[in-house]
Amino acid sequence: MNYMQFGLFCFFVFSVFISGVGFYTLLDRARKSLLNRFIFLGEVLLIGGIWVVGQFLLLSLLGLYSSFYLVAATGINYLFLLNKNTRTAIFDLFCKKVSFDFPLILFAGLLGVFIIRNCYFMIAADSITTYLFIQKLWLAKGSSLVGSIGHDLRVFIPHFDIVPSALGLSIFEGGLLFPQMVSFFWRFIVVLLVFGYTSFRLNRYCGLAAVMLILFDIHFFYSGVNQWVLINGALVAFLFAAAYNFWQARAQESEFR
Repeated sequence: MNYMQFGLFCFFVFSVFISGVGFYTLLDRARKSLLNRFIFLGEVLLIGGIWVVGQFLLLSLLGLYSSFYLVAATGINYLFLLNKNTRTAIFDLFCKKVSFDFPLILFAGLLGVFIIRNCYFMIAADSITTYLFIQKLWLAKGSSLVGSIGHDLRVFIPHFDIVPSALGLSIFEGGLLFPQMVSFFWRFIVVLLVFGYTSFRLNRYCGLAAVMLILFDIHFFYSGVNQWVLINGALVAFLFAAAYNFWQARAQESEFR
């Protein structure tokens, strides 16, 4: 079952990636604002992630919060591949030559350890009693418009970073691997953006140092797989990207940024 959850997670990530590239190329058709490969990948995953979460929340408001509609909403994003600009951007990202150096190799190694560490089941107390509880409640009722303040205040807290977990929970009711990989997904975006932005502004050694400062923080590294803490990686990624883009927009006088 773990392999099936991982396969579903890959289905989700590719959906997010494709939709993110689709919106990115729609906003910047000439791709003049592309800074580097890591920033592009981090930004399209963030944009696509926001879009997919929005799709899921819309379904929850319409009373369609079930496995069929969640899978359909995820799969429909693959239609972005019909756009030539989307396909071209994806081809350029993966097919252009990568310049490997020591910082990049070490960065890949750190990511590898980070990925393996996050394949363990989610056991954070808040994750079990609050975040996943809400998603299971929404799925049981088919809607986010459930409960009352007298029933449980937690019902009204969206936890946007946890919403994609419903895709896995709707199919694998007792499976915790998919939610854990979703938690990793948001923090993976943070790492990509930090490495990309810092490398662009300074160099890859500084980018590697910035990533090490983040990953060596015990709360960030173990978020969702320790006893207490679950960091909202989606919010961290969004605030960091937003702040940097304001800075970059002023420096480059870039309307896109």
